[in-house]
Amino acid sequence: MERLIKKLSELQGEQYKGSYIGKVVWEKSRLDLPQQAEAHLSIQRASRKFMRIQLVLESCHKVAASLTVTLFLAEENQGAAAPVSTRMLPKQKPSGQMVFTAAEIAAFVRTAGDDNPIHGTAQPVVPGLLILQWLQAELPTAAGISIRFLQPLYGGDAVSLYKMSSLWQACGPQGLAFQAEIQYFTNLEE
Repeated sequence: MERLIKKLSELQGEQYKGSYIGKVVWEKSRLDLPQQAEAHLSIQRASRKFMRIQLVLESCHKVAASLTVTLFLAEENQGAAAPVSTRMLPKQKPSGQMVFTAAEIAAFVRTAGDDNPIHGTAQPVVPGLLILQWLQAELPTAAGISIRFLQPLYGGDAVSLYKMSSLWQACGPQGLAFQAEIQYFTNLEE
């Protein structure tokens, strides 16, 4: 995962400053690739408002992991607030909580090479890929994670987690912040 995240940071330029992730899909295979596996990046679709980026980690034409990122570009959103969720909060009790500190965010963006200024303010936006990485660590048997971000989370925000089998929802101070769909390997032969 780390190599894919670092590969994404190769996208540099003013059009990426202030942009935010709307959706991210991570999938892995059961392949154990050698350390020399390479990360490749391609732009699947692009417009003035967003771009869909595909990253794959492969060796000898065998894919070990892929990451698809839908990025909303800031150029079209200057002065606009990030999307706010109008969805209702889950009715059950939270299954857990998480908080990302400003120090954790700073360490992640430094390691990832992410120079988006929204992560370096006094109240930094939690990077979507940090959330993905956290979920991946929490779910080591997951074969795939698809996250739809509905509004930003900020460093220090207490986030309540609602776990419903393959669907996780996270609620921050303003309501539903993201939904994650989890896929698991169905059997050991895959």
